[in-house]
Amino acid sequence: MSRRVRFDVYGRLEVTAQQDEDGRWTLYRRGADGKRSPLTDVVVPDGAMLDDLAPLLEVAYHEWATPESWITQIEG
Repeated sequence: MSRRVRFDVYGRLEVTAQQDEDGRWTLYRRGADGKRSPLTDVVVPDGAMLDDLAPLLEVAYHEWATPESWITQIEG
């Protein structure tokens, strides 16, 4: 069974995380046209859990952080 969750990254990027049947996560960027493309800025290690994804996104995009914005899980 695959699993899919979405994250809002500092209000600037929407990321979909798709977990395959082997438990590996693949990240996708959602474009303005609604289409998704692979997100290559973040490497998700094998064995990563759902709780590991937001911290990985934070490491990659921390320069976008402000006191009024954060990374939130918006679905899943």
